[in-house]
Formats: sequence, structure tokens, C-alpha cells
Amino acid sequence: MRASGAQAVFRRVRARALGPLFLVVACVWLGVACSPPDAHTLAARADRADGTGLYTWLVDHDPSALVAWHVSPERLQPLAPDAHPVAPAGPRPCAQTIRLHAALVLVASDQTAVGRRDRDVALDCGIPLFRDRGGMVIAPR
Repeated sequence: MRASGAQAVFRRVRARALGPLFLVVACVWLGVACSPPDAHTLAARADRADGTGLYTWLVDHDPSALVAWHVSPERLQPLAPDAHPVAPAGPRPCAQTIRLHAALVLVASDQTAVGRRDRDVALDCGIPLFRDRGGMVIAPR
């Protein structure tokens, strides 16, 4: 009789504890699943999408100011939040890059004529800090 009494108590405790326990586990899981991705995760996704390592470089080096050429400043903002990326004021962003003491970020393929031309213009602005087939970061001279 004693064993069945203990079993009854166990069943009651289990029945009352499983609901709140399940709720706690579900809330923790949802909190983790719904949290925004970190900058490295965002950079890796963007690198895969554009075929470049540029975004990971930005996260790792965290520049202080950026001029975003052929890429939306809003796309760079989560990757370099302290940089406050801006779009270039005209088709030749070198002067603005120098005036702002900013790095020039160019996302342009070296496989197209426009991309090659813009890459040449960017290289005339300064020294490449990062360069691959999908983009580059230039420090102004």
C-alpha cells in the first residue's frame, strides 16, 4: 500500500510540474531562436550571397568610418555599427573619403567592365586594406 501511495504522490507532483517545466523550456527555446544573429553570422551570410570575404573583414576590423560605394550603407551598419556608413555624394567618392577620414568600401565584381572601372577608381583613392574578387576596402591617401 505504501508503494502505491508514493506512486500517487509522484503522479500528482509530475502532473503539476510538467506543465510549468514545459513552459519554461519553450520560453527559453523561443528566446534563443528569435534572438537576432550576431555580426559574424550576418557577415557570413552576406559573404556567401555576394561571393566575397569583405563583410567578415569589416566585422573583424571594425573601421571607424565608411563610405559605401555600390552597397547600401544600411547593409554595412550592423557589421560595423561604430562606423556610421554613408553613401558617396557623387560618382567619384575619393574626395569624400579623404574629407571624412573614412575607408572606402566597394562591392563590385572584377568580372564586369563597370566593376573593373570602379575598382580602378577605388585603387586610385588609396591603399587597399582588403581586396578580393567581390569587393575591396581602401584607406585614403
